[in-house]
Amino acid sequence: MFVRVIQRMPTGLSSRFFQTASFRSKVAIYDFEKVRDLSKRAKAESKGPILIDVREPSEYEAGSINTAVNLPVSKLEDALKLGEKEFMDTYGFHKPSIKDSVVVYCRSGARSTTASKILSGLGYDHVGNYTGSWLDWSAKIKN
Repeated sequence: MFVRVIQRMPTGLSSRFFQTASFRSKVAIYDFEKVRDLSKRAKAESKGPILIDVREPSEYEAGSINTAVNLPVSKLEDALKLGEKEFMDTYGFHKPSIKDSVVVYCRSGARSTTASKILSGLGYDHVGNYTGSWLDWSAKIKN
């Protein structure tokens, strides 16, 4: 005998709520202090989490966190499907493996949130999102 169990969703909650809750549990939220420490460690050790600026190249060139590499969110998914050599030739840095820790930021946190969802969807388990992003960083490094 085959028994099918159907769970009903509580009234007033959508499946989007559960997807968002699941997404948040996979993505670490980074603040200024965590990113500053990450950047200092990366400079000293040449290893650690990969900090990716997901803004467009013109925004990145106008100012970025010193240890960040640039990979626009508009190209992120396709880029991460490239082979190692093609990725390196195109973007100028090693392609992050799904085992690497990757932290993303943008201007205000919107594109980095999208990028962190893309990374999680591609199987990256160690994803961080600097939600304050460039606006937070640039304001705090001036002081």
